[in-house]
Amino acid sequence: MESPYSILYKLNNDEIFYWQHKEESKNSVTIYKGKVGEIGDTIVFRNRIFSSYRKKLYNEIREITANGYRGFEEEDYTYVKIEFDLKSNNYDINSQRYSEIKYFIENILVNTGLGFTIFDEFEMYNDGILDITCQVIHARLAIEVLEKALKDSKFSDYEKIFENDFR
Repeated sequence: MESPYSILYKLNNDEIFYWQHKEESKNSVTIYKGKVGEIGDTIVFRNRIFSSYRKKLYNEIREITANGYRGFEEEDYTYVKIEFDLKSNNYDINSQRYSEIKYFIENILVNTGLGFTIFDEFEMYNDGILDITCQVIHARLAIEVLEKALKDSKFSDYEKIFENDFR
């Protein structure tokens, strides 16, 4: 599953640092960077009258790769699944809830450098479970961070969160 973010990592004294960017529009890019598992810094580069954000972005990429940041291979990621009970038999209500939860979880993962959610479409299953699957670089840490974030949110009613290697 390909990420909408370009993510690079660096191991330094048993700590993992991340740097990632997402092009928000044709006029701007957002960069997220910090220590994996912690909310880091967010920087936005925008086009100016006589300069493109792309020049700043490419210079930043050259600098961080020169400092040892590298991408992870697909097989280096693990998967975490979060399950919620469906609150209704109504497809529209469940689809809206799925979108809200997925957006919340995606923000947590991106802002902590842990990864991203996968599968963009909601499907209603007969088992009464709504699930969100995440591709992460460190499952145990992702579970800890997500449990804390969910506990303190309107989505604290999740059923379970667990590592799920479905490859």
